[in-house]
Amino acid sequence: MTIYSQPTQHQQLPASTNPNPSKPGSACQDSVFPERHPDQTRARLERSGVAAPIVEGICGTERTFRARTTLSRSGLKILVFDGTNTHLPNSLLKRVIANDRAALIKRKWDSVIDTFLSHPCTVPDVIVDISTDRASVIRRMNEIWDLRVRWNYSPRPAYFAISKTGNLPLLRFEIERLDGRFLYLCDVPNHFNQELEQIRLKLSALLRSLPHWQLAHEGQGVTSRAVIHLIGTRTRTRLGGSDRHVAVFAAMLKRNALPRSIGDWLKMLAEDSLFKPAGGSLEVPSRNTLKMYIHRDFPRYLQAAFDSARSGYSSRRVIERVILDSKTMGYKIRGQLLQNTYY
Repeated sequence: MTIYSQPTQHQQLPASTNPNPSKPGSACQDSVFPERHPDQTRARLERSGVAAPIVEGICGTERTFRARTTLSRSGLKILVFDGTNTHLPNSLLKRVIANDRAALIKRKWDSVIDTFLSHPCTVPDVIVDISTDRASVIRRMNEIWDLRVRWNYSPRPAYFAISKTGNLPLLRFEIERLDGRFLYLCDVPNHFNQELEQIRLKLSALLRSLPHWQLAHEGQGVTSRAVIHLIGTRTRTRLGGSDRHVAVFAAMLKRNALPRSIGDWLKMLAEDSLFKPAGGSLEVPSRNTLKMYIHRDFPRYLQAAFDSARSGYSSRRVIERVILDSKTMGYKIRGQLLQNTYY
């Protein structure tokens, strides 16, 4: 039997369910679950085939759903922000509860940011932003990105915008270009779970530091050169640096199965077709030059590409350093090479 509890007007909530102790027992007038009609809200959910969640507390403008189980359909922790001052659509509410029974719903953006700053270890995997204003969406998305950069390029939270107004192709393109997800409210019943699955796959790649790369070879022999692109959701970002920088990076990317020492990498470069010992046009770098590439130049060029694409990757985690023995350090470039093209 589902329990629905509601504090009285003068009842103070427990400390664990009241994130704003300075305002104990404050009434929620714009909440998803109207305080005055709890039975109607529960009946509406049950008619739709969804069990009404347990509402532990009414504090400020937020609700906490306490789950009977810790598992969810998508395995993602969800926070829903709705600043439109309207009821949360039932079609969206059903799918949020089905994927995360412990989802948190907030009505004030300042409360969202304060929660992240005060409890950075409990940041959700996804922020679902319900909006009608294009400028506010982009501003909130940039604020989330700034927080992720401040937290050493944290992979969480992913940004998922849901628009209540239709026909906004420019907003969709801009959000997806900045590595977010976008959906119209009318498409929620058919595509909400698929979008969450794409977010889960992207978070998995971020947590493993496995960006997707595309490598192209141009020319032959002494005119050969390499071009590398970072592949994003809607973007292809070219990796910067000189031709020799890109050639060394390409050789390390093609042979990134295991970490190798500087000496082993020099042997690999000598066997690569981009360098002169194997018929290419570039000189094999010296030992000290290769160390400078790995420790100074590659992190700078990689992070510039990651930030341009808003990918969320950190160059310090993509360039893997492993102690091979007491005197030797091994290096490798993490990532998946999608294709190797010749022109």
